[in-house]
Amino acid sequence: MTDIQHAQSHYYHFCSSGVGIYEAVERDCPRTDARRSGKPDGGWLPKIGPKFPGALSFWTALGKAKYEQSGLRDWHESVCKEPVEILISTQPDKVLYEDDYQVICSPDSVRPTRIRAARPGDALGIAHVHVQAWKETYSGLIPESILQGRRVVDKAKLWEQSIQTSREPAAHTLLLVAEDFNGQIIGWNTGGGCRESILGYDAELYAIYLLKRHHGSGIGSLLFRELARWLKLQKHSRMMLWVLEENPTVNFYERMGGKLLGITKELDFGERKCLEQAYGWDL
Repeated sequence: MTDIQHAQSHYYHFCSSGVGIYEAVERDCPRTDARRSGKPDGGWLPKIGPKFPGALSFWTALGKAKYEQSGLRDWHESVCKEPVEILISTQPDKVLYEDDYQVICSPDSVRPTRIRAARPGDALGIAHVHVQAWKETYSGLIPESILQGRRVVDKAKLWEQSIQTSREPAAHTLLLVAEDFNGQIIGWNTGGGCRESILGYDAELYAIYLLKRHHGSGIGSLLFRELARWLKLQKHSRMMLWVLEENPTVNFYERMGGKLLGITKELDFGERKCLEQAYGWDL
């Protein structure tokens, strides 16, 4: 995606079923596997990891960009048997090695947040964020009676079905969650095909929410980029999003490169009517 700058103060670790991505590839695609013939060149990365057994390796923003642009990430994900997850962290305390592309650190020096696809058992955590984030974001914008009437238990029932749908083999939607170091869901987003015919946009970010105390952490940006990347892999080319006109976090979408499309629609909250405005991105 163009116009999106990677945060320079965050570090990224890719893993699958509990091990680092390179270990997962060695396990799931042995060197005798014919799929190895399609592996992109990774010679640009210094092979330092084996010198630090038990350590954790993170990409820098530059390394992550190179990893993705080189095609290595796509190939890694294609040969891993289990879904790939991403850990995002701030600067580790106990750095054992670093270069432009990677930082190797002691595992006890980081408390990363995990970005992964939603799975059974996540519905209650997703619902909690949904209800809480609405209160944090829309207080004073929509009637308080509506905000107070939203119940986690009711939302959880709806999210159970959404999770099931997103995990089906032919799913056309993706539901991602952000899970903190303690295993608590602190944010999520979801998207898929565009639900309305709007100026040639074929994909839509349906919603993205992150608890307010985590704003500015880089987690929301990563959720956004990961969904946009998935939509592009599904052969979508343009993504749009409806945002409440008075939403106090609207600058987030602008920082992510969103352009106003000049389209609005009215939402009726009973005692108050609000306008939503459309933002768009090229994928």
